Amino acid sequence: MAEIFLFNIFEGVLSKVSSVAVEQITPARNIKSEVTKLQNTLSTIKAVILDADEQQSKNHEVRDWLEKLKIAVYDIDDLFDDLSTQVLLKNTQICSGVSILEKVRTFFSSSNLVANRFKIGHRIECLRKRLDEIGADRSKFHFTEKTQLISVENKFREQTHSFVTASDIIGRDDDKENIVQLLLSPNYEDHVSVIPIVGIGGLGKTTVVKLAYNDDRVKQSFDLGMWISVSEDFRVGKVVEKILKSATGESLGHLDMDQMQKRLGDVLNDKKYLLVLDDVWNADRIK
Repeated sequence: MAEIFLFNIFEGVLSKVSSVAVEQITPARNIKSEVTKLQNTLSTIKAVILDADEQQSKNHEVRDWLEKLKIAVYDIDDLFDDLSTQVLLKNTQICSGVSILEKVRTFFSSSNLVANRFKIGHRIECLRKRLDEIGADRSKFHFTEKTQLISVENKFREQTHSFVTASDIIGRDDDKENIVQLLLSPNYEDHVSVIPIVGIGGLGKTTVVKLAYNDDRVKQSFDLGMWISVSEDFRVGKVVEKILKSATGESLGHLDMDQMQKRLGDVLNDKKYLLVLDDVWNADRIK
């Protein structure tokens, strides 16, 4: 499973690097060029990740190389998270009223724009050079390019479940407690609320949610708990079918969409419910 973890890291970061509209923050051509170089290096290294993962158990130098690579990619992921936030704030400034404008005007004031552009360019360039150095070292290991794992994984992706042995999980108490407190917040009493938990694969998102979902305080606070493993197929009809099965224990796939919707309404009527939609992902960004 380690190969899948590494592949997911690269898939997620590559997608993020490709999607962030850096030109909305700065029109500087050199920054766009650095982003393109960074994207190319990521793609090149990704091609040898599978072979590197197979070799690391026999070669400690490969293991060290992979560790340096993971740290660098995490830093790149953090950077582009920051850039995504800046793009969002800038779009908010353009589209929203005076109150929002006041909150963000300092960040995007003319006095800060030049400094901000310089920092962005410097961070991207440093990370690109660092990744280039790590990527250059791959030649001494004579890795073979392998790109077949992801397609196989998509076909046979395992379903997640809500069971967890809390005593086996170490170091996630604070993360669990944060989610529990959100779930127990009185602000969520009178309407449907969504708590998104996002991140690249392998960070332990599902494990933390399991801990919160099975917390006694949460169980006592909700009339009904439902856990759905969505995976790549998130057609509405299929998701509703899974929700009904989780809530009732019955397989109702023979019903049409209208019948399932009515049945779901009956099941959830007058209930305070907790619905977990786990493993929601798709390689197609349009979907």
